[in-house]
Amino acid sequence: MDQPAASIIDTVPPPAFPAGLLKVFTRLADPRGCRGRRYGLPVLLTLATCAVLAEARSFTAIAEWAADAGPWRTSSTGFAT
Repeated sequence: MDQPAASIIDTVPPPAFPAGLLKVFTRLADPRGCRGRRYGLPVLLTLATCAVLAEARSFTAIAEWAADAGPWRTSSTGFAT
């Protein structure tokens, strides 16, 4: 307990983000039907999570964030543009 929190945090490697999220979301079963599916559920959940972490607070804001994300963010999540 004598160690400051900063020294403990410095020893833990940062998570591989968003690739780590994508890997976690790949384990989920997709409850959607086949009709109308355009993008995979793991990719959608990863982009939505990133948008919410960037302070998007509605479905519209999430969609706008994803549209403005640019190819480097969308390609890193596996989102085909």
